[in-house]
Amino acid sequence: MITQDEVEQLRASLKEADHIQSELDRRIFYLKTLYDVSKDIFSSIETDSILRNFLLMSMGNFGVMEAFVLLMDMPAKEIIRFVPIGFDDTKFAALQKSGMKFLLNEAYQGLSANGPALRRLRMFPSSVEYVLPFSVETDYLGLLGMGPKIVGDPYNENDKELLDTLLNNLVVALKNAKLYEDLKVLDKAKERVINHLSHELKTPLAIIIGVLSRIRKRLDDAILAGLDKTLDRGERNVKRLIDLQSKIDDILNQRSVEEKERILDIIESAAGLVGEIKEEYNDPYAKILGIISDRLESLLSKTEIRKEEIQVGEFLHTLYDYTLSDMGERELNIARNFDNGIRLFTDRSILEKVCQGLLKNAIENTPDEGTIEIIAKKENGEIWITFRDYGVGISQQNQKLIFGGFFHTQDTDFYSSKKPYEFNAGGTGSDLLRIKTFSERLDFSVEFYSTRCKFIPTDREICPGRISACQSITEKSECLDSGGSVFLIKFPVNQV
Repeated sequence: MITQDEVEQLRASLKEADHIQSELDRRIFYLKTLYDVSKDIFSSIETDSILRNFLLMSMGNFGVMEAFVLLMDMPAKEIIRFVPIGFDDTKFAALQKSGMKFLLNEAYQGLSANGPALRRLRMFPSSVEYVLPFSVETDYLGLLGMGPKIVGDPYNENDKELLDTLLNNLVVALKNAKLYEDLKVLDKAKERVINHLSHELKTPLAIIIGVLSRIRKRLDDAILAGLDKTLDRGERNVKRLIDLQSKIDDILNQRSVEEKERILDIIESAAGLVGEIKEEYNDPYAKILGIISDRLESLLSKTEIRKEEIQVGEFLHTLYDYTLSDMGERELNIARNFDNGIRLFTDRSILEKVCQGLLKNAIENTPDEGTIEIIAKKENGEIWITFRDYGVGISQQNQKLIFGGFFHTQDTDFYSSKKPYEFNAGGTGSDLLRIKTFSERLDFSVEFYSTRCKFIPTDREICPGRISACQSITEKSECLDSGGSVFLIKFPVNQV
């Protein structure tokens, strides 16, 4: 006969077996959820798709009708992705505002909150039951918000453990997506640079070929001694320029050479051969070739630095006057605000090229009837010179690339080299690279901040070039508030 002790022992064993079975079921559920969610998010390389799939799978496994996830650029204090599911549209703004406030508060970073603890924060709508912050990168944080479970159970430590693991997998998927997006940007940039350089080489080549063909035609009408050989030499050198164009394509396609050295060699060769051609002709052809030669030489030259004391206000007023005469019929308000008595000890020629390049950049990216500001002031013992435009701005993708040289921010399909200072003038894209080089030689820094116009958020969308012609706005102030760029030059104390 079974004793009472044996019965109790049996009950304890059954209870332990139930507990083991329950834990085993939980672990199976845990692994299945992890497998299902991971399989879904790793099957995509698009950030929005990853976030949406993550939410849908997590909601299904936890039995939740509402959830959201957002990603935030911390230095910019800007939400860059927001994916809500199940919430009413009227709650979107409140969710984003609450999520941003939560992530910006250092006391909450890395801490999850649910149930009564979350409600005590008085931050999120009542339909949000659980929030978990997560980090994708140092300056790139995210927040997951979950609504209440349909069954009414509260979120417990097991749920947190599972969600933490799921979020770790989400972070890996997001990093993969970001890497893919960065590679797409670089690939597009490389293609744009190749097309751009090809365009810039073909234009002068077409001019030179046209000049030579006209000479050939005139040669047929009037035989001039020695001109035949000169013409043959010119045509040979044009072929050399065409060959140089091919070499640049090779460089940009990363064919086994140092890019900077090859580009400099190519520019040097081009300068030499244009110089040779120039010596063979009289005006007006020598004048045209002289301009090309001077431009190529300027890319190679490393003139001696000659520092002098410069009255910054007077210098910038003179720069403004010259620019005003060069910009033709452009209708822009260029506001100037210079502190009195600011002096710099630096190279005047280089300062002129830097400031002229930044002002020209501002003018070419600002539509007619727009505004540009030039500001000079002393700040923390440094001299700050600021060029601010209220123009089209630069997209986030292009902001990473503009100082690389030979890069223009327009889509290649819409690119064209217009006259300097015209709106959307195009150009070689070398001005900002040159400014960066000067900053290294003269020990000053260049910072920039830009916001792309919200009415034309991509490079394929074009500003009409005049504020009053824009169909997206009714007031001029809407244009001024929609985008623009700031370039700031900082000269250190030892140059003041």
